[in-house]
Amino acid sequence: MGTKIKAISLFVCAAALLAWPGGVRADSLIPDDAIPGEFGGYVGFGTEYNWRGISQSDEEASVQGEIDYSVGVSDAITFYVSVWGSNVDFGNDGSDLGDATLEIDYFGGFSGEIPGAPGLGWDIGGIGYTYPGVADEADFDFAEAYGGLSYDFGVASALAYVHYTPEFFGNTGDAVYFFGDVGIPLPKGLTLGGHVGRFEFDDNTAVALPDYTDWKISLTVALLGFDLEFAYIDTDISDTECGSSVCNERFYFFASRSF
Repeated sequence: MGTKIKAISLFVCAAALLAWPGGVRADSLIPDDAIPGEFGGYVGFGTEYNWRGISQSDEEASVQGEIDYSVGVSDAITFYVSVWGSNVDFGNDGSDLGDATLEIDYFGGFSGEIPGAPGLGWDIGGIGYTYPGVADEADFDFAEAYGGLSYDFGVASALAYVHYTPEFFGNTGDAVYFFGDVGIPLPKGLTLGGHVGRFEFDDNTAVALPDYTDWKISLTVALLGFDLEFAYIDTDISDTECGSSVCNERFYFFASRSF
């Protein structure tokens, strides 16, 4: 438990430092020319941790952070790796689910622009979802492979992705998630966003969820060095199928600061 609390506390401390006037200068830690490529990331605070339309923090506040590294391997291809973390809360029902308080994800891949098609980007990679501190026999950890395309139309941008795992959370069989997002620039630096996703499972009984659709409508803006997101989230999972309110419609707010 102490390790989990310390990890979450580090996110909070990082958020406080980045909120301080001037933030943290990356070049004070690593000179720009010391390592090829670029480092970046963000820390943020949300009203919850939303993942594919379902709250992963029992509709309680979340603290999240990410560290990224990317480097060009050719004029058209970029390699990237990232580490991301957040607090989680799956409910304290006496099962192994109640032991999970922290999620750390590791992902990486390659991205670029399709030759001869300006503005049409591609991205392929993988994600490893881990839950430190949970008993090994619970076996919540799983991995996904993903691929996607994106395009900037000028008046709007859009992307479409497919994620696949041969063994979903808790060894519940394979699963596929595909989604599409759109972003529309508005005056005053605002962006209107839309998201629709579909999650399909090999074994619905083991997952304890039906195949479902989730959607989100969001408004984002950069203000005083922070990225702010206001969103409406919902799924087509019924109260009976969900078993709690974590799948229901709700409003969401997330504030982050990049570095």
